[in-house]
Amino acid sequence: MIRLSDDPHAGKQQSRRGSASTNAMAVLAAESALADVGAERQLRYAPCSTYRLQLNRLFTFRQATELLDYLQDLGISDFYASPFLMARPGSMHGYDVTDPTRLNPEAGDAGDFH
Repeated sequence: MIRLSDDPHAGKQQSRRGSASTNAMAVLAAESALADVGAERQLRYAPCSTYRLQLNRLFTFRQATELLDYLQDLGISDFYASPFLMARPGSMHGYDVTDPTRLNPEAGDAGDFH
C-alpha cells in the first residue's frame, strides 16, 4: 500500500495497482528527493584534519609542496594558508595585502603556486 498523505489519520490509501500516472508521479518524486539528498551530501565536505601553513619569505610555496607527502602520512586531509597575495615587503603574516591581484613574490611565483 502507498499512503497518499503524510497524515496517518487521513486513512487515504491506494493499492499498488493505482493509476499509472499516480505511480509514475510517486516514483519521480522519490527519485527527485534522493537526487536532492545526494547533491546536498556532495556539497557538504568536512575535512578529517587540517594543517595551517604560514607562507612568507622564510616558508615558500616550494617548501610547502615538499611537505605534502609528510603531511599526508600524518593523516592531514586538508590545509589552509595565511594570505599569499602581494603584501608589504618582509611581511611575516601576509594580512597587510597591498595588491590583491598578484601573488607575493617572497612566497614564490605562479609556477611555484601551481
